[in-house]
Amino acid sequence: MITKEIKDKEDLKQAAKLAELCFHEDSAEDNVKFLNHLKDLYFIGTFEEDILLAAAGFYEFQIFIRDQLYKCSGIANVMTHPIQRKKGCVKKLMLDILKKSYTDGYEVSALWPFNHKFYQKFGYEIAEKPVFYKIKPSNIKEIKVDENITIRESKGKEDYAALNKIASYALNKNTRIIGKHDAWFLRGETSKFKIFIFEKENQPVGFISFKFEQPKDKQWVNHIQVVDWAYEDIETKKSILSFLKNFESDISEIKITLPYEEEMLIYLKEFNTIHSIANWPAMIRIINLKKIIEKMIFQKNVEKSLLVEIKDSFIPENEGLWNFKIKAGKCNAQKISKEDVDEEQILGLTINQLSQIIVGVASVKSLTELESGKTPDEWLDNLIFPTVPCWIGVWF
Repeated sequence: MITKEIKDKEDLKQAAKLAELCFHEDSAEDNVKFLNHLKDLYFIGTFEEDILLAAAGFYEFQIFIRDQLYKCSGIANVMTHPIQRKKGCVKKLMLDILKKSYTDGYEVSALWPFNHKFYQKFGYEIAEKPVFYKIKPSNIKEIKVDENITIRESKGKEDYAALNKIASYALNKNTRIIGKHDAWFLRGETSKFKIFIFEKENQPVGFISFKFEQPKDKQWVNHIQVVDWAYEDIETKKSILSFLKNFESDISEIKITLPYEEEMLIYLKEFNTIHSIANWPAMIRIINLKKIIEKMIFQKNVEKSLLVEIKDSFIPENEGLWNFKIKAGKCNAQKISKEDVDEEQILGLTINQLSQIIVGVASVKSLTELESGKTPDEWLDNLIFPTVPCWIGVWF
């Protein structure tokens, strides 16, 4: 078996056929169209006698974490031929991707998993608390909207800058992914997404992307699956909801996933909405611990020295005993020796746990309360790493 980049035409055709087999969505022809346009995809595969057995790759993105932008490798197109599963093909590819992500200067990595436990082995951990809603358009309240907001359908790739601008300044940017290439539009083309842009004084202030769905057993029933929405102020959010209500004559159900903290029920007439915790939240992993922690902005009045021993089986640069010295809103992170410190002040964390703390989806207390042993008091200050709304959005 050999591992190599998937670049030439024949290898891309094999990847397209494998995607059709594994993902059961788009045809091989659609997948060829999609893959042929991806200039920014680092795409590798495991081959045996020129036959593709497994593939995986990542795009270059940026991700908001606590209002700071970080370079993010977005894992995608992970697939294995059913015959080759549980033979270590994808493990080898993921190790290559983690190594390259670190070498190429990435600070964090994100993905949507087909199996959470599988990716947890590589240091990824759940990074959202998403709630899945099913809403009847008629149940959305009559909302008074800003008459200065206009709505238009996206013109395609020429609107990419506008969409990126909205995502970057969105009130609900949370841990949103943004990118520099056309992968999102290409995926939209093959999956028939629609994108509508909301503008005020000719400036983009919000968008919604969605697709129409029809249940196979109900010919005259139509649903809307909202893929993502972003808004720069509450007035724009109201306009988006009013826009969705306008479909009440021909759409029976709207499906949307939102972060746990986002307010939705106050916009509904009755509390008969079906909502539940979504099954497949996205996952995040720290790639470069030192870079990400030193780029963070802390509260100015916090002055702490935090000791943490990190376990990271795949990126040795992250593993070891660290001292996070926080002062004047910044952090200096250095590896130190155990001989220099009181071991009772050391908090032990996996890279999975630290990733959740850094992103803000979980607190130190919530992650350590089931474990034996005392958590050092210095780590229990909620001002250092407060939990925040986390929602990555669907940008790859």
